[in-house]
Amino acid sequence: MALFESEILRIKSKYGLSVTLKLHQEAIIRHLIERKDVFVLLPTGFGKSLTYILVPLLLDELYPGKVHTAVVVSPLKALMADQVKFLRSHGIKAMAITEETSVKEIRENEVSVLYTSPEAAILQKWMKILKEQFKDNICILVFDEAHCISSWGLDFRPGYRQVSVIQSLFDVPNLVLTATATKEIQRDIYDVLGFHRETTFVVSDLPNRPNIFIDLKECSEKYETELEWILNLLLKWDTRHKIIVYVRSINMCYQLYLWLVTRLMEKCFVGEEAGPSNRRVEMFHANTDKESKERIINQFVKEDGTIEVLISTVAFGMGINIPNIDIVVHWGLPSSCISYWQEVGRCARDGRKGYAVCYAFKRSQSSCKDDTLKELALLSKCLRCSVLSNFLLDGMDNQSLKMLEMTGECSCVCDVVCSCDKCKCCIVCQNSCSCKSKVREPLISFLC
Repeated sequence: MALFESEILRIKSKYGLSVTLKLHQEAIIRHLIERKDVFVLLPTGFGKSLTYILVPLLLDELYPGKVHTAVVVSPLKALMADQVKFLRSHGIKAMAITEETSVKEIRENEVSVLYTSPEAAILQKWMKILKEQFKDNICILVFDEAHCISSWGLDFRPGYRQVSVIQSLFDVPNLVLTATATKEIQRDIYDVLGFHRETTFVVSDLPNRPNIFIDLKECSEKYETELEWILNLLLKWDTRHKIIVYVRSINMCYQLYLWLVTRLMEKCFVGEEAGPSNRRVEMFHANTDKESKERIINQFVKEDGTIEVLISTVAFGMGINIPNIDIVVHWGLPSSCISYWQEVGRCARDGRKGYAVCYAFKRSQSSCKDDTLKELALLSKCLRCSVLSNFLLDGMDNQSLKMLEMTGECSCVCDVVCSCDKCKCCIVCQNSCSCKSKVREPLISFLC
């Protein structure tokens, strides 16, 4: 990246960007400048969006005289609005095409970053404007949250499978961004976008979250017994831990919520007044109204928010970033390995120590269609490695997974509590540690 060092410094100074590029970010930018298609699988919060922001600005520096534009196809309207707001605050021209955007507004603007939803992007009126006004300016096409393209993915958007129509308009490199993709999803995306394995540059890391301990328990379906520790935390007013409990149905969401609020009674609220704005327990699902969803998210994200336990279906997912969740609980095996790891990934995003525990009662095991998750319930080998093996992609080095699998015997001098790699990994690895100082009840230890 030294080749563009002076240009990057000018961009950072001009727009007030205090960033230091990581090696992966440099590689992405370099290959896009060289007009190569790039497929990126990197975790949420890595800084993937910075790459497509810098490319048009860098090209402006290298080839002055016109405004270069990155077109970003994104399925998340809220995320588009946040990005436009952020870029404009730094003096970078950006806008988003939505249902409310007028043709006049598009025609009168030169922008460095132009966001659009997949559904809006394939409308004839927008394609016509893009082709007529931006054809000589567009330098890259970006497909964000690209796992939504694949019918294998959790958040499949049918409109996203038609984005190849946009590709046909512009002879520019393509950037595919996702934090969640298996080999099947990757190959499906390649088919939709016309990518070739031989000519596509892959930038990826296994989505490992080493700061999260992975636990799995075979248990009964008596949630009043199995999850009593959550109730006890709330009864003791232990507010040190922010917890999200994932369930597989709206009905179960209601059951757990009603159980907790009924047992807590007046302790369900912070302060003397009982109302939605000061609840300590909330639920979140597809039938939750928009106003309540916004209130819950805003309250849950606050460091000093009142919500300590959120019971949710998969509805609490893509595009929601709560950095300080301490514990993720799964009541029952999830539907797939991808959904499981995505939900585990909601935990401890700010780098703190986190804990993920799955309660795999028998009925959830028998209804699970994912072989990897069924194998997890056997508790026969490292839970982390079993899950991460699903995220090895074509063109990806598997050395990092091999390193995880090579975790050896405890070799530390343990005065009080064993802290070897096994004891920090998962319940299976910890059980295999021979150290006399290892923790016997890791969840209880984490809560203390």
